[in-house]
Amino acid sequence: MRYSFYVILLFYLYMFLISIFAIYCSEKMRKIVFMLQIISISLFYGFRDLDIGADTYEYSRLYLSQYIHPDIGFTFINKLMYIFIGDNVKLYLFIFTLLVSLIIGLFYYFILGINNKYVCLAYTCMYCMPYSIMMTVNIIRQGLSVSLFFLGILLYVYYKKKIGVVLVVFSLFMHSSTIVIFLLFYSLRRAKVKNITILFLSLFFVILNYIVIFNYINILNSLPDNYFLLFKFKDYIGDNLGKVNVVYKYLFYFINFMFMIYLSSKKCSFIQKFILDIIGPIILFSSMVYFNQLVATRLLANIDLLLPVYYISSINSIKENKLYLYLFTFIIIILFVIVMNSHMMKVTFCM
Repeated sequence: MRYSFYVILLFYLYMFLISIFAIYCSEKMRKIVFMLQIISISLFYGFRDLDIGADTYEYSRLYLSQYIHPDIGFTFINKLMYIFIGDNVKLYLFIFTLLVSLIIGLFYYFILGINNKYVCLAYTCMYCMPYSIMMTVNIIRQGLSVSLFFLGILLYVYYKKKIGVVLVVFSLFMHSSTIVIFLLFYSLRRAKVKNITILFLSLFFVILNYIVIFNYINILNSLPDNYFLLFKFKDYIGDNLGKVNVVYKYLFYFINFMFMIYLSSKKCSFIQKFILDIIGPIILFSSMVYFNQLVATRLLANIDLLLPVYYISSINSIKENKLYLYLFTFIIIILFVIVMNSHMMKVTFCM
């Protein structure tokens, strides 16, 4: 299914209206609204055409052929779905979309809590971020992997350790990039590396990439294709280092990370600390592989799922500072404009 710009506009107006309604209703009603949002997103994006999303057709082909993917978690889900729904590709894409939106929803439910009257607004804002949409309709394997990882880490740290471990382990078998994020998350957490240190290390690696970029390429090109996972990096290397759009993307997340460190230096809740603990390794890893801009950008895409959580959790500052309220309102408007523009320019569904 393919939508016109005006249908998309009406859908997001509907999402914002029920989010605003959820602010003023009871917790029981808010829970119903939150479930309605998850179902709405799944229905709206789940029954899309196969040519929407650069990877959608490829995932459909892999599903129909029952290809044994190196990431065995993805293969397991495909085979399990094939047992129940057969070669119904449309239903397969819908179920996958539902899984991603549901797991992200559960992450928001547990980290913000249904008692937080802004949880529905946070969920809507998250789906205004272009990469959040991409991880639901295009790079769905990464979307499922990273959302499982975020939920698993949250459950392990604050709620149910055993369930958390199961989710984290399964997420590692869904997408290889999650393995590196996990290793960095664990290492930095164990070493108690401060976020400001991660910030400077990230900046150092970006500068280093610019200085020795050609050496990186020569070294990688001299390695055989079956050398660990580097064949993935080699396939993506091009002459796009320093492309304006990639630089802007990196600057957007880098500046957000700096701003969040600044806010947390004044008053830091457990939610803000948790989000920073996850964003830090992602920023650092993307900086280390900045020479490979497609991989770096896809890593940064994970942060789109986390930004609304951080800023919504800081919303108590509104009572103390009206400027924060104006800034927050402005951000919501900008997010709405971004998602409308993304759909109109058809850049949301492809890298």
